[in-house]
Amino acid sequence: MRWSGYTLALVGSLGLSHTLLRRGHPRIDVAFGLFPARTRAALHVLALATMSGFALFMTAHALGEFGQALRFSAVANTPLQTPLWIPQGMWVLGTGFFALTAAILTIHGALLLRADPARVSSLYGPVTVEDEVRDYTGAAPEGKV
Repeated sequence: MRWSGYTLALVGSLGLSHTLLRRGHPRIDVAFGLFPARTRAALHVLALATMSGFALFMTAHALGEFGQALRFSAVANTPLQTPLWIPQGMWVLGTGFFALTAAILTIHGALLLRADPARVSSLYGPVTVEDEVRDYTGAAPEGKV
């Protein structure tokens, strides 16, 4: 049970990347359908860029905590007295991977925005009801068998 918090630090931060790749981060898209397709694609790339900025912010703070744990030789306040650089190092790895993933997707989305804006929406837009039904039923996407 003592390692559960450390596992949470790693799995939770890695889960951010997984959720980003599955297009699972929530968005408020009430009026989104009112915009032209090209504008929607640009907003998807803007959302990715914002997520990249947030991921970099998280990673910078995780690195700061990691550095403090090393500098002060901090240990957990448990009988095991685990050095805190271990869980905070896991957190740095997870948030760093999230930042890298978000940056790669942002660059890819920006390049696609110029070449094929419709693909930006299908790759980086919010999951639609049709996507969820297709995932649930295991049906092939339209036009692909």
